[in-house]
Amino acid sequence: MPSINGEGEKLRFPGTPVDAISGVLRDDVTLDDFVEDALAAGIEDTQIFVLVGEEGAAVLDRIGNPISRLFAPSLEWPAEQLRNGKTLVTVVELSEPVQDQAATSLAEAGLRVSLRFGKWTYS
Repeated sequence: MPSINGEGEKLRFPGTPVDAISGVLRDDVTLDDFVEDALAAGIEDTQIFVLVGEEGAAVLDRIGNPISRLFAPSLEWPAEQLRNGKTLVTVVELSEPVQDQAATSLAEAGLRVSLRFGKWTYS
């Protein structure tokens, strides 16, 4: 099972994701269906971080997340989207050789407005 709102095997949501893709699930896709499709594409559930609802918004508000700042030009702040029923997903530990295929697979699984985070993102 992926980490939801910072719970699970991974202790916290990645505040500065590297080698990662982040986006908001489309309205017509359930989290379970997305995870199933991501697993079928070779993503492991321990690579998937999910934020939902008020608790997920509080995680973003608390850490001043770079994801919020990077998403802001393209859509409303992610914390507000979470409060309005959206689901934010970040998939981490994607080695550079597989990032293009992962981005395509995650988009097909239902991730929209995705952003890619490489080592260059924070330099």
